[in-house]
Amino acid sequence: MESFNDYRDQIVEQCKAGNKQNAQTILMEDGPKLSANFSTAIDSLSQIKEDTGRQMIKMNKSRAKTAVVATALLLILAGLVAARFEVVIAKIISAPLVEETKQLEVALTVLQRILSGMDTCIYVSDPQTDKLLFVNDQIKDSFPLRG
Repeated sequence: MESFNDYRDQIVEQCKAGNKQNAQTILMEDGPKLSANFSTAIDSLSQIKEDTGRQMIKMNKSRAKTAVVATALLLILAGLVAARFEVVIAKIISAPLVEETKQLEVALTVLQRILSGMDTCIYVSDPQTDKLLFVNDQIKDSFPLRG
């Protein structure tokens, strides 16, 4: 017997032709063969189900590994973004300080030029250490100082 459909068709043909005895014979002879085929088919389906289950487990493990790698990459990316963000914040905070420092340097240079150009002796010292911080040109010309 090739398939269930062939089996069914033979029985139907015999019944239509009025050969109920032949139909019954086919049932008796081919029925066990058909049952064996069904049993084999069920076993095959069970094996396919088990194989599919194992493949799904492997796929899920693979997906889990991929998810772990993706999570690790996202964490690395988040760290890089955070580091970049810190640099941007530092630049935002330090930008006004840099500008203010430049303005103070310009103001100090102007003040030094004014004080150096005066005809009187001017110096600036640290009151705690008495270290000279600034000496104008008049003092430099009047007194031979080193350092």
